[in-house]
Amino acid sequence: MESVLLKAIQSVQKSELAYCKFLSANDTKATGGHQSGYLVSKSSWRMFLKTEPHKGENVKVEINIEWQTDFKTNSTFTYYGAAKNEFRLTNFGRNFPFREEDNVGDLFVLSKIEGNNFEAFILEHDEDIEEFFAAFGISANETNRIIEKEITVSSEDKLLQCFLAFIKSVKVDFPPTNDLARNARTCYINSYGITEKQIINNPDKELLNWLDAEYQLFKTIENDRYSTKIKSLFKSVEELVAFANTVLNRRKSRAGKSLEHHLGEMFNIFKIQYITQGVTEENKTRLPISKH
Repeated sequence: MESVLLKAIQSVQKSELAYCKFLSANDTKATGGHQSGYLVSKSSWRMFLKTEPHKGENVKVEINIEWQTDFKTNSTFTYYGAAKNEFRLTNFGRNFPFREEDNVGDLFVLSKIEGNNFEAFILEHDEDIEEFFAAFGISANETNRIIEKEITVSSEDKLLQCFLAFIKSVKVDFPPTNDLARNARTCYINSYGITEKQIINNPDKELLNWLDAEYQLFKTIENDRYSTKIKSLFKSVEELVAFANTVLNRRKSRAGKSLEHHLGEMFNIFKIQYITQGVTEENKTRLPISKH
């Protein structure tokens, strides 16, 4: 299952328009007031209306919101122009989980997908919020407004998108180490526009970049696969230890094969004949240049 952070980034990138804000006490039940829903800034009107509403009128728009790609609400965007001159999202339904006191300070992300269909996400952890901001080049001071997506996409963003596409295509928990290395390398080369000439002219530098890209991809997969597990309570110490050992052993397995896989590709580029570990003496002479 993909993490909420990755889903939120993908949602904003594919959206027509997107908006984010930190949830305040007034957005939740923390104040004990009777207000319902989330207050949104006046700049968000473009997400819901064709023309900007005028003070003195009330406007309502029914919308569909899919939360965390987990459940849906039939909600309402309302402009209270007759008295309050404010915009508010309401009608989240009973047992809505994101209006509790603990949600104060969480980042609310809303994406307009098409027509009156929206996707929404609540990012709770500081690390996730910072990564979300980094993905779109904004800061905490640039919230409570429409997210201005840049027309040009940085190489780092392209790399992340390539990683996300690969993760989405993987049908198992973790891919084999050679698949991980190959896809990390391919994502890096394509995202940064690296040519074979550049690799040949500076192989040490590119080899280190391949290793770094693979480690980034591995961490992204780990966060995606383990995000739900680490939030749940372990039933026993044995279960916790078994889970920790699984994580550590997988890390060791990747690290132990990483350099070998990338060196193999580097040798292929330089047309250097080589053999991989585990090859017996009797079949060495029959081996062609190894392909990874």
